[in-house]
Amino acid sequence: MTGLLRFALASFALGAGVSSLVPGCTNEDCEAKGGVTVEIEGETVCEGKCDPTSCVTNNTCVGNRCVLVCTSHADCFSKLDGDSFTQGCYEVQADSASGLNDGDTVFACVPSTKIEDAGRACQDAEACAAFSACPDGTPCSAGGCPAEHCKPLACQEQGDESFCTTVDCGTDADCAPGFACGVVESPNKICGTTKGQEEPCVDPANNAATGATYVEGPRSLLRSACVKREPCSPCSSNIDCADVEMTCVAVGEGTFCAKTCAGDVDCPADFRCSEEALCVPRSGACQPPASDNFCFNCIDDLDCGPGGPDSTIGCLELHDGQRGCFDFSFPDACTTDEDCPTAPSGRHGECLDEDDGIPDTDPLYKKCFAPFDSAVLDFQCWPTAT
Repeated sequence: MTGLLRFALASFALGAGVSSLVPGCTNEDCEAKGGVTVEIEGETVCEGKCDPTSCVTNNTCVGNRCVLVCTSHADCFSKLDGDSFTQGCYEVQADSASGLNDGDTVFACVPSTKIEDAGRACQDAEACAAFSACPDGTPCSAGGCPAEHCKPLACQEQGDESFCTTVDCGTDADCAPGFACGVVESPNKICGTTKGQEEPCVDPANNAATGATYVEGPRSLLRSACVKREPCSPCSSNIDCADVEMTCVAVGEGTFCAKTCAGDVDCPADFRCSEEALCVPRSGACQPPASDNFCFNCIDDLDCGPGGPDSTIGCLELHDGQRGCFDFSFPDACTTDEDCPTAPSGRHGECLDEDDGIPDTDPLYKKCFAPFDSAVLDFQCWPTAT
């Protein structure tokens, strides 16, 4: 039985012996009859008090309704047409005398206000263009934003998946259940620059008028969008990470998602398996320092620098899924590798020359790049675990 169906059935499992839906009653009248007052379509009514013994297994009373207690958003997902989600696992206050978790905060399945089509599988932008949402993730039909701020959903590729998602989020709270507000590349050209590929060009200076979140990155146009969490994504609780089979743990000065492991070989090469059997960055932190962050692990360009017209430092994709901060202006000239910055692994960057396929006529000749690993014949900040 899906979470939504449980919720629909359990919503009617209210206590007996009290007249339901009595209009215009006062709190005192309702309480005297053993009921509670609720607002339904703007009208105050008295209804029977939720009885946890009438709820189905693993449900508790919240807002005078039986709701499913959950440990992940997946516990609550009810898929419509194969891809749409209508509930999420959120922290709420259980009713007093609710039985399970009496009066405490509890994670329970509650209806989501976000557009149902976030997360729908897609192959291209056209598959998502029929659906639109406000920056806070609510359907445009709900009227939560001006028309010019309403945007079609984007088809976002992440790992082996492609899914429809909302854009221009401000915080994780703007995203559908199981998603976080992250940073993605946009293919549009940046007006007045050589960055980007597609027309029309976009000027981040117009963000205020359109409700957009465009930022000029070191190589491309960047934009906020709701994405699925990955190792080192910020989190507040295990609920944030559970749907991607990770745990929320303290790493450095914050809390981030981490996958379980039995040894270093179970982790990406730039991560290690901790004593708690979790993959954590070998650098010791999920967030790179604001400066001198050469080859520190990162998720997106804005992890490595603030962005803007003067930004040059971003997140470089390397061998075997590694990513590290790098200055794409290639500021460091060199004669040997020892002249290049040192990565957290202790490796020096590679001084590019003919051995790397860079002739002496190339502007990158004798400039520093990421470390080169002769064992894999590719560039990576950390050696592959064995």
